[in-house]
Amino acid sequence: MLKKTLKKSSSWVILLAIFFGGQAWINRDMANGAAPPLQAQTLNGEIFHIDQFKGEPAIIYFWASWCGICRTMESSISELSQEKPFISVAMQSGSKQEVLDYLKKKTLKTPVINDPYGQLSASYGIKGVPAVFILDKDGNIRYSTSGYSPSWAIRIRLWLASL
Repeated sequence: MLKKTLKKSSSWVILLAIFFGGQAWINRDMANGAAPPLQAQTLNGEIFHIDQFKGEPAIIYFWASWCGICRTMESSISELSQEKPFISVAMQSGSKQEVLDYLKKKTLKTPVINDPYGQLSASYGIKGVPAVFILDKDGNIRYSTSGYSPSWAIRIRLWLASL
């Protein structure tokens, strides 16, 4: 019985090591430390500056209209955007009008910066979307992840960033 339990436990440890090792490898080039400068006009015409986030944990969410995984995260991301300081960046999703047309059909109701050529995304070291950056109250990147992230995982990171 003990032998079977140890074998099962070691299988889980190996799977977790592969998962977290894979995540570390995928995210290795993503920005860390002080968040790179981010100042741009949102699609609704407001000027956003990353310094607006100082004082409490915040989320920067990079997504694309052509990204299937991003579509699966839309409702949870919209919900999170109502709870914490939040900005989203539409990476290589077309012109301002194309992104606005896309958003009219979706549940994603967040402030959006259009990044048609991927320049902002590149400054954050993003190779794929979705990508989520959790900033602490001082504007430093505490956590980043690429790929699907359930809302509970983002909430845990936000909570940890507030400590």
